[in-house]
Amino acid sequence: MFNRTNPRKDFIVGAAIGSGAIAMAAVEGGVDFILALNAGRFRIMGAASPLSMLPVRESNSFSLSFAVDELLNRCPIPVYFGASVMTPSWSIDRILDTIEEYGFPGIVNFPTCAHYPRVIRNALESSGFGFSREIELLKAARKRDIRTMAHLKTKRQARAAAKAGVDMVCYNFGWNAGGDLGFESRLNLQEATWHAREVSRVVKRYRPETMFLLEGGPIEDPAQLAVIYQQAKIDGYVGGSTIDRVPLEVSVKNRTSHFKSAALVAHKMASEHEMLVHRAQAIGFVGTSPAILKVVKAIYRFAPSTVSVLISGEPGTGRQMTVDAINQLRGDVKTVMLDATTLTTAELVSTLFGSRSVAADQGLLSHPEVDLVVISGLEATTIRLQKRIAFLLERGYFRANPKKTKVQGTVRLLFISGKNLKTLLIEKRVCPEFAARLKGHEIELPPLRHRLEDIEDLFETALDTLLNQNHESLHPKLSPVALRRLMRHDWSGNLPELRATAARFVAIHTDDSPDDLLISQILDNSRSVQHPPLRTERDLILDALWRHGFHRSNTAKFLGISRKTLYNKIRRLGIDA
Repeated sequence: MFNRTNPRKDFIVGAAIGSGAIAMAAVEGGVDFILALNAGRFRIMGAASPLSMLPVRESNSFSLSFAVDELLNRCPIPVYFGASVMTPSWSIDRILDTIEEYGFPGIVNFPTCAHYPRVIRNALESSGFGFSREIELLKAARKRDIRTMAHLKTKRQARAAAKAGVDMVCYNFGWNAGGDLGFESRLNLQEATWHAREVSRVVKRYRPETMFLLEGGPIEDPAQLAVIYQQAKIDGYVGGSTIDRVPLEVSVKNRTSHFKSAALVAHKMASEHEMLVHRAQAIGFVGTSPAILKVVKAIYRFAPSTVSVLISGEPGTGRQMTVDAINQLRGDVKTVMLDATTLTTAELVSTLFGSRSVAADQGLLSHPEVDLVVISGLEATTIRLQKRIAFLLERGYFRANPKKTKVQGTVRLLFISGKNLKTLLIEKRVCPEFAARLKGHEIELPPLRHRLEDIEDLFETALDTLLNQNHESLHPKLSPVALRRLMRHDWSGNLPELRATAARFVAIHTDDSPDDLLISQILDNSRSVQHPPLRTERDLILDALWRHGFHRSNTAKFLGISRKTLYNKIRRLGIDA
């Protein structure tokens, strides 16, 4: 059942559990076997484990009442039945016949007289219901090929169990500490370790193949078990209260407390939402959707810092508005805008880092009168330039030409792209070094189709702006049907398309014309407008060549084709002309 070739490597864990739900969770967690003990059921009922030793229930029948349906028939791992020999009406043969009838693969002596004081153990022994009878039970079980575990508390009991040839010995330090119903252990970890070493030696001396497991006492968490494991030769651990009662107490307390706090959380969320709406209005953003408020939250987070930030989003989603908002929140700063799609790489490098040939020609990145440089069209920059910027962002300086002297970068950088950082990486538009410097520093603007709840506010604001009015009663109020028509539109052109729609609506609207029909007419006409064709293969190859300084080997690698294939495409498409 268990791999014994290397017990120190194959550490096993058993769970003494009285509930099917908790047992299935333990199985998911990787437990190796389940012990169906009456103590586990008592814990689920809210009682402490010692109740299992009192005559409040007939132990064997009580354990069967839950073990068969909740554990044996549900768990795909071995289930050991906790059998008591202290009930006169249950003979050893009856116990084993019952176990075989239901199909339990293993047995453990529990409840056991080992938990009673010595004087009571001696009295039980004299009357024929002591530990010796428990050993007889385990011996008889072995003859029937039933797996056996001996639950015990003393070195003498361990010796008797090993001589009897049991498969596993579970040495118990006493009732578990920890939690609301736990006991204060009479042993500390150092004492428990010493006891574990001594008992383990006894077991291994008499039967080396018997697996030695620990349970109870001062072991409340895995870290404490690890302390003992380092010093004692143990093959595994059995958890009872530590697996069901203690975690259940903690998790249920915390979970209940969280639900009790739901109203407070709701008030806090409402307060934060209201604050973000006011902040959005302060920097010119319209809307109350979670998508746009997430953007506003990010703007207020990044604006006062000095980190470089990527502002990504489709055209028309408000990328320039985001830059303006950051400038507004930072105060009076000198900002320089650069468009990487209109500048050559040489022009961009010279503008940022200074001239290659003139030492006195200072670039923007170290210019004392410049606070912020915004580079739009990030995807158009070359990988070589990105690596140089990444070096600056990491080290705080760059090498200036022609003397290769260190120059401190004093200017903050913002980048604008039509695609988010993840997409740019997948498409190999940015190098990993550069992406690493921007990870977590991105303001991703949602397209209008992802913030449909803002359509009404945005359209109303557009009408106010067009009519130069601030009161809703002074411009045409859209009907619910017209608003639904606006929300069903895909808005591929984002905010500019919405503003253009509002302008056309104002131009043709009359008091006797239904607004929903006008909106439908305007949106249907906008669909008929021809969009520019997709980029051709020639455009893509030219762009790739330009991005890599017309270095053909690097271009072929970037495109994922061979150099020969690239040459053939260049000739076929007439690029070499």
